[in-house]
Amino acid sequence: MQILVFTINNNYYGLDTKYVDEVIVRQKLTPVPNSSDCVAGMTYVHESCYICIDLSNTLFKIRSKWSSAQKFLLTSYNNRLIAYIVDEVIGIYTIDLNSIKSSNVFGVDRDLLKGFIFENNTIITLLDLHGVNQASSC
Repeated sequence: MQILVFTINNNYYGLDTKYVDEVIVRQKLTPVPNSSDCVAGMTYVHESCYICIDLSNTLFKIRSKWSSAQKFLLTSYNNRLIAYIVDEVIGIYTIDLNSIKSSNVFGVDRDLLKGFIFENNTIITLLDLHGVNQASSC
């Protein structure tokens, strides 16, 4: 399995690459009235409108601060065009499915997580895109 590894609030996260269509530099955002706090706005990329989800706000209830290192992870999950805002993209890792540790940890929202892996002395939290979308009210 291949995962795209990125950071949010100095923590490492991963998504299965089959869900990520493209990684681009953060674009200008247009506000969306009466939307969830997790919705940072919308943007127009490749002649399509993407809803932009602030993963920092979704996971930690902390709005991300704009930085030149930020990226959009463009997805078309469940026929919805969504751009996830992340702080920095680290790279693509190939992992063994057997190396994924259970997300059955006390106090952890298991709907958001597929599990954890340990790579180069770093914990990488694998996100469940369906759970993230539910938490973002997408």
